[in-house]
Amino acid sequence: MALMMALITGTLASAVVGGGGAKMECGGVPLCGVLTLESGNGEGYYNHKEPTVHGLWPEVGAFGDSSCSSPTESSADPTTVYPCYSDSADDTADDSHQLSFESHEWASHGMCAGVKDAEDYFSQVCALSSAPLATMTGVKSAGGGLEEMATALKASGYEVFNIDTYNSQVELSACAKPPGVWVLSPIANFSQACGGWPKTGGGAGSCEASKKGPLCNTNADCLNTTGCLRCAKSGYCTDVPLVPRDGDGNQGHTNGGGGTGTCKPNLKGPHCSADADCFNTGGCVRCARSGFCTDTPLTTNMLK
Repeated sequence: MALMMALITGTLASAVVGGGGAKMECGGVPLCGVLTLESGNGEGYYNHKEPTVHGLWPEVGAFGDSSCSSPTESSADPTTVYPCYSDSADDTADDSHQLSFESHEWASHGMCAGVKDAEDYFSQVCALSSAPLATMTGVKSAGGGLEEMATALKASGYEVFNIDTYNSQVELSACAKPPGVWVLSPIANFSQACGGWPKTGGGAGSCEASKKGPLCNTNADCLNTTGCLRCAKSGYCTDVPLVPRDGDGNQGHTNGGGGTGTCKPNLKGPHCSADADCFNTGGCVRCARSGFCTDTPLTTNMLK
């Protein structure tokens, strides 16, 4: 521990790559994002005894140039509380709240992560966060705060892309290698850590509205093809995202923001890149991190 605290004497500036508001560039790989970890020193649900994981967020739309790759097997919501989200890690929330929070993370971020399903997504989140959370816990036990945690993470080999001082959490750089397996990696190493994706969807072409894209077998075949989001059941790439069904068996709207489609509670609205894309769309108030319009307003205490 003495060695760890000695390493923490470095400047915080050297530990931060992106800084507040920076967009992430995937460097030629289709999927990149951040693993966000809470220090436990924030307010409300951000205040707890030990550091915990917040989520794994593909940096899509206004947050970076990552693709939004739909689940390859199922878009169904999670039905169990995974170990890294259990109430034993957060003394301000019970399992009911944590399951609701998992559903939020899945809809907002997991649906773009290129994983098989919610089980795959949260299993990866828990596995990825285990070691860096242990580092943060050691720092906190020694009396260190958010800045000390960020510097210790950097000294342990992780790249801190951003520090959220308002909610007291850190974001570690990450990317996904085929077929949707996420790893922690510095941005400069994304092409080595997460290369190997097909360059095009089955050959050539692009995806356009109301037209079939290139032939494909899996979502991975479509990720680097212009305009394509996933491999449809037809065996062709498509620009139409896979969205979860509501309780009546209806799908949410998927048309482009700024004109068609609507926003409904717990369903994604149209695609968007900025809030302006959503202003003239029924029920929509802003562009969420997921790259879709939403009816949920952004508040200062809102969970991401």
